[in-house]
Amino acid sequence: KIIQLKTFNEILMSKSETLRIFRDVFVCFAISILLEIILITIESNYLSVFLKANILTILLTLLAINTATLGLIATKIHEILSKHPKLNFDKTIKEMHFSLKEQVFLIVLSICVLVIDCSKIVNFVHKELILNALLYAVFFFSIYILWDTGKAVFVLINSSTLLETNSTTDGID
Repeated sequence: KIIQLKTFNEILMSKSETLRIFRDVFVCFAISILLEIILITIESNYLSVFLKANILTILLTLLAINTATLGLIATKIHEILSKHPKLNFDKTIKEMHFSLKEQVFLIVLSICVLVIDCSKIVNFVHKELILNALLYAVFFFSIYILWDTGKAVFVLINSSTLLETNSTTDGID
């Protein structure tokens, strides 16, 4: 029964993570629809052409950068925990894992968008506008994830510095 309960909790966590991804992507999508309308108005297709050709490369590159950065953060967390074992980084570690899931989701979403965009059978009203806006949203959200990871680096550096300062002034070291 305990194992079943844990599995059920993991499923709930998974659904809430999925809902969070959809919410954040939806905000980026709303902004992207406005951008696509502006681009249509000024008759510019540069961004859509560029992203259709490069989105997967960009996303995989950002995933690699984020993974390397998260590796550095994990190393720093390990150093901090070795000096301060009572600290709890469970939420931080979950967020790190979640950001990787978000990026994989964005890669899958962009592949689906590109496949539908190239399909001669799948047609619907405002197809180009919606699919271009989805690509913009994926791109913007992937940059947001990278920015969020970068912020985490500086928060961790500041926290580490404060812990070291407090350790030496309290005579802990």
